[in-house]
Amino acid sequence: GGMSGTMEQGLRELEEALAYAQKNDFIFEDEAVVAYALLQLYLNNRGDLAWNTLKSSDLSPKHNPMAAYVFAMVAMRTDRNDEAIRLLEECPAGTSYAPFQYRYYLLGLAKLRRLDGDANKALEHFVNHFKGENGLKEGYQKLAWYHFVNGNDNGYRTYMGYVKIKGASNGEGDQAALREANSGETPDKRLLQARLLFDGGYYTRAYDLLKNRAADYAADRKKKLEYTYRLGRITHKMGKTQEAVKLYTQTVDGGAGDPWYFACNAALQLGLLYEEQKDATKARNAYQRCLSIKPEEYASGMHAQAKAGLNRLK
Repeated sequence: GGMSGTMEQGLRELEEALAYAQKNDFIFEDEAVVAYALLQLYLNNRGDLAWNTLKSSDLSPKHNPMAAYVFAMVAMRTDRNDEAIRLLEECPAGTSYAPFQYRYYLLGLAKLRRLDGDANKALEHFVNHFKGENGLKEGYQKLAWYHFVNGNDNGYRTYMGYVKIKGASNGEGDQAALREANSGETPDKRLLQARLLFDGGYYTRAYDLLKNRAADYAADRKKKLEYTYRLGRITHKMGKTQEAVKLYTQTVDGGAGDPWYFACNAALQLGLLYEEQKDATKARNAYQRCLSIKPEEYASGMHAQAKAGLNRLK
């Protein structure tokens, strides 16, 4: 069942979009455009194709909150975080639109990834107004992170407490938030800042935070793995390919038996890197290695992408 696993990730977010679309006269062509764009993004790692599909469609983010949300979602995954913030800030609101609270979560997250001082405002709006169950734990987790990277450890603990009692844990994001809350472990401030900046596409800022810091993490197994993994991701994105290969390989070899996602995703990213370089044999080996690693978190999504990679290399 290669394909069913492959679809899972993209489809979960699609369901949210389509449920909203059906209630709010979103016409079918729009749904098809959205579906195509998101599947290209999630399954085939074709972010620019997804972005161009949306840009060349008739969807209007200025007049349609759902369109703004989908544009922003793709923008945030294709190194267009500043544009996502602009889209969400200009997004229409008011009584003529169905309330679509996820956009506030997305805006808060995008601002948090830029380490903006006011990222908490949109996140607070989300957790206070959202009536659903899915995504709430993630919302409280992001508020906890906001306080933590701004030096407020009590705020971190308070919001992590809410993660335990609010919302459901159906999706992988909510489950990850709950795991973090239940672990009682405090994250590393520098690694968390670097992760947020990385997710926002601010690679130089992230690189500057982490370069030459390996010694700080040598003593703690999990943090050492996270450090090599994160620096691998950053150098890969910056085109420092040899450095990235070395860091990914270290992560895979060092963490394959661990419960965390770092080694599994490092193998996946190594596959994508070799596929970009048209080295099919090494790419295939890396994707197979990814499938052989079974972490306790995010496994289904990473394995789906590795299977999609193997399908492309047939």
